[in-house]
Amino acid sequence: MERFWNERSAAFCSGFKVGNKLIATAGHCIETPGACKATRFIFGFYKTRAKLHPELNIPRTNVYSCKRIVAGVTHPDSLPPDWRVVEVDRNIAAPQVTIRPSTIPRISRGTGVTVIGYPNGLPVKIVSGAKVLEVSTLFHAFLINADAYHGNFGSAVFNTARLAQGQLFVEGILNGGNPDFVALGSPPCAVSRHYPKQGGGASAPFRGEFATFASEIEKAR
Repeated sequence: MERFWNERSAAFCSGFKVGNKLIATAGHCIETPGACKATRFIFGFYKTRAKLHPELNIPRTNVYSCKRIVAGVTHPDSLPPDWRVVEVDRNIAAPQVTIRPSTIPRISRGTGVTVIGYPNGLPVKIVSGAKVLEVSTLFHAFLINADAYHGNFGSAVFNTARLAQGQLFVEGILNGGNPDFVALGSPPCAVSRHYPKQGGGASAPFRGEFATFASEIEKAR
């Protein structure tokens, strides 16, 4: 059975706080001033084992309006580098992350990472147990084997070891990857594709999920 099949889908991308009024996401999630104006950022869309469904009556204090695009890059076909930083209407009441700066060595192959975001617009999911498969200085990005979906684009990719120590240390911004679904049966029904842990899928440029280096957004903060 498809996991989370009965959960509500309410979002189209993910994002995270990088400044008092700043949110980072994937570049293709908010490409134009018009898209910014139409976008709302919602904090607190989640569920627990004690609750069958997420809270839908989100307090107005958890909703932020996109005011302007600060900076970013959108690559054709959502390839990295692909990132955006936007300013919202007021200070954000959420934890502050730490971005890996360009002044220290980049993330390396084999590093454990954790993705937190909203796959297919579902309530927030934490994807642990992933690792870095490849690092590309040409594309300013790295490839991971995380179990992620389209709605995860814009998710923060955390360093797992530091996360275990209570540090919100961001290594990258998820922005693309392998096809998520395959159609089976008649009439066709979309079910999740399954890939080997080392990455896979000839149609994907990096054979996995790729994330832009978090240091790319330094200039926008």
